[in-house]
Amino acid sequence: MKKFLLLLLLFSFYSCEDISGTRPLETLKDDVVGDIGGGVGNGAVPGDGAIGNEDPELVEAKVEIRHLIEPKIDNNSDGGTYKRKLTIPKNYDGLLYLAGINISTLSEKNLKVRFKFGLDSSPIDIPAHISTAPGLTPQTSVEVLIMDMRSAPFDKVRLFYDLFDYNEYDFGNSTPDPGVLSEPVQFNRDDKLFCRGLRLEHDPTFNGKLADGCSEANDTCKFAYAKILDKGLVKSDWLTAILPTEKNVASSTGVLSDDSNELNLDRCLPDNPSSAQHTIGSTTFPFSASFNSGLSKWEIVGGSLVELFEGTTSLGEYYYQGPYQAINLNKWEVKDSALLGESGIFGKFLNLNSVAGVDSTELQFGAQAKLFPLQTKLSLPKDVEYMGSAIPGDPKSIQTMGSNGESLWMDGCNERISTMLNDYNGEHVGSCNVTATVEIVAIEDDGTEKIIDATNEVKLQLVKPETLNTDGENVLLSSFQSCSSSSQCGSDECCMNKRCWSKDIVSQCVEDLPTYGNNLPGDSCQSDHECASLCCNQASGKCAVHDTLSDPQVFCSKPSGQTCIAREWCMKHPVTQCYIVNTGFDAQGQKTCAKRCYTFEKHGDCKASAGNVMGICQPPEQPEQPVFNPDDPNRCDDAIDPQDVPINN
Repeated sequence: MKKFLLLLLLFSFYSCEDISGTRPLETLKDDVVGDIGGGVGNGAVPGDGAIGNEDPELVEAKVEIRHLIEPKIDNNSDGGTYKRKLTIPKNYDGLLYLAGINISTLSEKNLKVRFKFGLDSSPIDIPAHISTAPGLTPQTSVEVLIMDMRSAPFDKVRLFYDLFDYNEYDFGNSTPDPGVLSEPVQFNRDDKLFCRGLRLEHDPTFNGKLADGCSEANDTCKFAYAKILDKGLVKSDWLTAILPTEKNVASSTGVLSDDSNELNLDRCLPDNPSSAQHTIGSTTFPFSASFNSGLSKWEIVGGSLVELFEGTTSLGEYYYQGPYQAINLNKWEVKDSALLGESGIFGKFLNLNSVAGVDSTELQFGAQAKLFPLQTKLSLPKDVEYMGSAIPGDPKSIQTMGSNGESLWMDGCNERISTMLNDYNGEHVGSCNVTATVEIVAIEDDGTEKIIDATNEVKLQLVKPETLNTDGENVLLSSFQSCSSSSQCGSDECCMNKRCWSKDIVSQCVEDLPTYGNNLPGDSCQSDHECASLCCNQASGKCAVHDTLSDPQVFCSKPSGQTCIAREWCMKHPVTQCYIVNTGFDAQGQKTCAKRCYTFEKHGDCKASAGNVMGICQPPEQPEQPVFNPDDPNRCDDAIDPQDVPINN
């Protein structure tokens, strides 16, 4: 009898054991793509917490988030690949899939996936439902959570953080190992780029102890927060650094030495300085620092303060302190020797030894940063000078373009400032955000929420928005390269309003014209480029208004035959476009359709005639119209629904 009571007691204990579907956040050592493993799909797997079939009502199979499935975004995407770390443009508007163990057990639940981004774990919830996706072999399938992203729910997420490049490189190409790259990656969704925007406890690559932090040379912490900016010289007043806005490409004449010192102050500084100094024209800015043992910090030596002149006009006094500025140091999650380690921030510090480790002041003297992109190549016109090198990472020297095309390797700063869309958000090609955790959340009938599973091992990284043309090229990136003159743009581009524009859009460059100015509406003019509005009314000889930022917009509206700089400055003309449109079904249930024509207004074309660099406004070409034969039995095959007519959208 006693044995029976003991067995009954033990059975009661195990039957009442709480089996939660939420698991603690654990540390993962894999960097990118983890093993999918057994059990992805239906049913329990060994160790998932199932306790047998004695009382199935009490058994809840453990759900575990394992992977995100890469969507087919562009030609660089491996659509269908299971990834532990997935990077997508923040304006992605397709379907997103989340795979895991025992996902099918959630089929009866109202679900959403919660992505928590960045240092403060800011949440964004995406509704989700269960469906199937291809498995490891053509004969298998797995249950996945599908999220409908057609509303681009991440589009408003700010990209506060930066990508760091932890690929293995041998720029001298002396290593036969296929895993070692000889050239820096240029694609901001490369698997070895990590967004440094998380607390250490959310970094699955961290291999140390949280109590000790990421501070030793052999510590790895590739998601741990650190923030550096490209910087120029440091002004003596308040020790504020110049933020570069000028590429290391000659402006105006195409000769670097012809550029003004005022412009040179805004250029990127060398990532790998060949000496502990920086030179602008004939002025040398030496770097020097000393360690103050009394204050236990590095200090700038006063003798390195140098005054710069533009002719006889002083441009101020400046220090040279290296090419990068460390900010928000009190939030950094990587420190001390780890700054130069395997997953460090810098390759070296300028002229500093190892006295007392690395302190906050020493961080301002870092060089050879692992900030993406490490190096870049720009499209430049013939005969333009720039700072480049044949081997990536080598010190840069003056190079001259022998023909239109791609430059030699230039410092990554040039690409970052070129792709910074505006000064407000400061986002560039290497900007990013990343999830601290990903959660599956069930919404109960009473509206309460239950976290089914949460993980810090699966990461979603967001990068700059992307818009593709028919060739799969990112036009949103290429259309917003910054510039100060057309010599800093490609051979088929012009610099207008500090952006590079294709000559298919802008008919002539400012540099091609003899005069240009900043005249106001009503002032006399002979050329569009004499007017601040770029609109010279040739009939009146006066500058006219062109303002697309006002509400309502005011256009220049030049008639056909007048000069123009782009089609937006030409008057609008009526254009008729016809479509074959679905109209319903006939009595036999067959689809019916009809030809519908719509008239709308379109700016005229701005085209340069032979031997003339000036664009001339011309009426737009009338579009080709579809052929509609009412007697053709296949007449409705290519018909579109009325709501899909572009004129209606």
